[in-house]
Amino acid sequence: MFAFATSLHSPLALTKPVPLSPVRSTPLTFPAPRRARTTAPRTTPSAFVDPWSISPDTLDLIAGQFFAVSLFPYLVFLHYLAKPNVRCPKLALFGFRFLLAFVFATIPAGIYAKVHYHDILANIDWLHGTAESLLSIT
Repeated sequence: MFAFATSLHSPLALTKPVPLSPVRSTPLTFPAPRRARTTAPRTTPSAFVDPWSISPDTLDLIAGQFFAVSLFPYLVFLHYLAKPNVRCPKLALFGFRFLLAFVFATIPAGIYAKVHYHDILANIDWLHGTAESLLSIT
């Protein structure tokens, strides 16, 4: 094996081969792979018991309540952002305010999806895409 010398005094600094000594004289050895443990297959009980006793329907109700409650801190944020001493740029303030258009458009779109398609908004592509387009504008 050869490497190229990098002496600054040599006119052929990058073309002069220099032999390299081997770094390791003994070959590398690796441990043998271990076999995976075999265990008995786990059985799932026929009636799964949720430890918190929350059903998917209850989770949907909780998510809706969180959505409604999260609107108030955002409105407070917008109120303080619009104060003159904050000096928020006009375009940024418009973007934060226009985000409310997305929020208020998603609510009727979600209701429409639930009533007419009996499914959530995320599963109705054309309706979900239209609502999300307002988010991409902001």
